[in-house]
Amino acid sequence: MTLFDRATPVLRLTNRLEVAFARRLGWSIGSLITRTDVAVLDVVGATSGRGRSAIVAVVVLSDGFLIAGGAAGRKAVPDWVHNLRACPTVTVTVERRSTSCSAREPGGPQRELCRAQLVERWPQVVKYEKKSERPLPIFVLEPVAGT
Repeated sequence: MTLFDRATPVLRLTNRLEVAFARRLGWSIGSLITRTDVAVLDVVGATSGRGRSAIVAVVVLSDGFLIAGGAAGRKAVPDWVHNLRACPTVTVTVERRSTSCSAREPGGPQRELCRAQLVERWPQVVKYEKKSERPLPIFVLEPVAGT
């Protein structure tokens, strides 16, 4: 169990603060420290059915967004991954602009292409996979027409 795994209650609190900063300012403290672009991901809770928000690192593509469930190398897959798999409709807020999207997990060669894009942008992805001993869940978020 990593330090991050033991610190889950603290991480939940910091997630709320990071979400508030990103919604209001378009950036968060963590994004400044790590020089990472971030998005607020609004999903529906798979069990509760209530709205949930998470801060995620994002790669902005010409036709959507790319995100991964790295969780800084924690063993557990982030809760938002489970929620997104259950309900792939999501709102993504990047730099204070919200977009309704449909999420999908790429497979096969497309997954490897997406992973390569993530590694190019954030080399620590490889470290996170090794540390967590699991492949990172990767999602492509495609804007829904009319948003």
